[in-house]
Amino acid sequence: MHRWLKSAGGLEFKSPRAHLLFFTMKTILFIHTSKSEEPLIKFIPLGLVPLANLLKDRNNVEIVNLVLKKKLYENFDIINYIKEKKVEIVCLDLQWHYQTAKVIDTAKEIKNAFPKIKIIIGGYTASFFYKDIIKFAFVDFVIRGEAEVPLQKLVDNIEDDLSKVPNLVWKKEDKIIENELSYFADENVLNNLDFTDLSTLKNKEHYLQLGLEKNKADNEWYFIYNPGRGCNVNCSFCSGSKDCMKIISSRDKVVFTDEKKALQELKKLSELGLGVWYTTFDPSGNEYYISLFKKIREENLKLRCKFECWKLPTKEFIDEFALTFEKGSEIILSLESGSEAVRKKNKGFFFTNEDFIKTVDYLKEKDINTVVYFTAGLPFETIDDFVETLKLVNELRKYKNVFIFAMPIEIEPGSPMFLQPEKYRTKLKRKNFEDFYNSHKKTSSLGYETEFFSESEIPELVGLILTATKCKMSMPVFLKILENPILRKKIDISKLWESCSICKLYKECWNS
Repeated sequence: MHRWLKSAGGLEFKSPRAHLLFFTMKTILFIHTSKSEEPLIKFIPLGLVPLANLLKDRNNVEIVNLVLKKKLYENFDIINYIKEKKVEIVCLDLQWHYQTAKVIDTAKEIKNAFPKIKIIIGGYTASFFYKDIIKFAFVDFVIRGEAEVPLQKLVDNIEDDLSKVPNLVWKKEDKIIENELSYFADENVLNNLDFTDLSTLKNKEHYLQLGLEKNKADNEWYFIYNPGRGCNVNCSFCSGSKDCMKIISSRDKVVFTDEKKALQELKKLSELGLGVWYTTFDPSGNEYYISLFKKIREENLKLRCKFECWKLPTKEFIDEFALTFEKGSEIILSLESGSEAVRKKNKGFFFTNEDFIKTVDYLKEKDINTVVYFTAGLPFETIDDFVETLKLVNELRKYKNVFIFAMPIEIEPGSPMFLQPEKYRTKLKRKNFEDFYNSHKKTSSLGYETEFFSESEIPELVGLILTATKCKMSMPVFLKILENPILRKKIDISKLWESCSICKLYKECWNS
């Protein structure tokens, strides 16, 4: 049972049974889908499960992950499934831009087969491009931003007056109507959401195993849970940044879930057999987590943790982390570049290389595994800056507890460099919704280039970072070439890895 306070959007729920007297039960299907080639979005958005749980007391509700369904059942057909279940409302998440083409095509397919079904689309990307999406004849509603209260009000009043449904974009007599963007979840709402009741999710056992991957080191499954929402900084490449959240959901502050509620969710995850908690929510300070870690120990809850840090953790945080979680846990440091100048211009949380190395040393002292994220081709990054990245990668190779991960960044709708390409000196290849749709009809490219690197060169640079991690010499040959301004003018970046072939250990590296 969920009791909403007026501060959470003006709804006051009594018992589910009482509501059955006033609302007709509807059959609602949440559908998660993604294109079949990489990046394949197997995860459903974190907020989808609690949305379904909010509706299930008064409606027949299911979540179907089409990525998983089609892997389990090759001939699974969503149209036949909808017909069999007599679905009345379909909710499609368009959270990540990689889903764009598949979500739109799926919505069209469903509407063509069942013209009377109501199609609702929501999620981060849908919220940003809502003006384009609502123009499709087969889309009935778009919910902008956060959806807990808006979706409930929409479902309860779908055939009646929709003027008071916050965050709703809809059509009436071919006129597009944008309701006020006035709702986002506060602490009261977060403390009443249920992220771990998976009763509405079809094939949940397979989802926990297949969709969330396996931790090869300890043979246990992991689950992402973020105990809060919001961000208080802007990173150039991130659509989850502070300013974009204001545009998408009017969110202007960070909120944390109550520690007792967060602990309750983690207990449930453990009971599901998920022994590894992964979190990407690291907006400000370490105080909240330090307190939560202590509560986890008080409950004697045995968990591993993969904690993604966007800023450097304090020594106290590291100490509490080491005391709380089982061996095999990881702290992930999002570094992006080895150049301090590039980091200062692109990351909301700045730190020096000296402070970074001190943190890595302390993590080593505490015997905590550390993953360091790098990329290349950020705004303002030059070849000299990239050399700084390779040098830092080379230095990190001496740490046995450090694992280096690198990947190129695709342009994100709503990110600062998307909203202000001139400021960040980037040239966008994707400028609107149509560009994202067409891009994701196939294996997509990055969607931008910088003043110093082309769209095709950026993945090559990232490949060199990964190559450097495997080098068996004290320094990769290509790093020696790049350090020399005269030599690097004579070589094509896409062919630079071939310079390793002169090394006697070349085959040993590339066969490993």
